Amino acid sequence: MAKFEWLVKSGDKILRKDLHQQYGGRRQGGIGASASTSNVLIFSEPLVGKKYGYNFDGWMTDGCYHYTGEGQYGDQEMKPGNAAILTHEQ
Repeated sequence: MAKFEWLVKSGDKILRKDLHQQYGGRRQGGIGASASTSNVLIFSEPLVGKKYGYNFDGWMTDGCYHYTGEGQYGDQEMKPGNAAILTHEQ
């Protein structure tokens, strides 16, 4: 994987297409693993997501960001997006 310098800062606004052009990743869906960098980009819109069964995306009292993952119902399976999150450090 290519080394990269993360130039987007917290609070910056950037179009998703521009983010993907710079860092890679799928342009659709909530999880975008890059083929050219070590990034796994996660997208969530909690207010919209609740309409589609994604009820747990967001910061929780434990200080962690809880993310539903790829699959709205039942136990999560290691589909490509979920597996990318699980194995991102490898």
